[in-house]
Amino acid sequence: MEIKSSTSGGNGLREQAEALLGLTRSMAAAADEQKWETVAELEGQRRAIISEIFGTPAFQQDAGRLAACLREVLTFDRRIIDQGEAGLRELTDKLAGFGQSRRAQDAYQDVAAD
Repeated sequence: MEIKSSTSGGNGLREQAEALLGLTRSMAAAADEQKWETVAELEGQRRAIISEIFGTPAFQQDAGRLAACLREVLTFDRRIIDQGEAGLRELTDKLAGFGQSRRAQDAYQDVAAD
């Protein structure tokens, strides 16, 4: 995705937008692999870039040109959130299974002790 700017700060803004999108793609790839620590680390880097982009006067002038980039970032974010929620459900199910196994083991030991 190419962001072109007519302002003097446009090159920096374009580079920031490309970095934002690159980090977001890396986050999605890490989420695909269930590497949640990497996702969190990249999110910290991405948050800093977002703050820079939205804090520059060039953003005010080129917001329309950045819209496509931001829509793509939001699409990746939805994918990352969906994968995180699926991973959370899977982990919750595993923990529930461990609890059932532990209760069954305790019940068996109680019966065996009698």
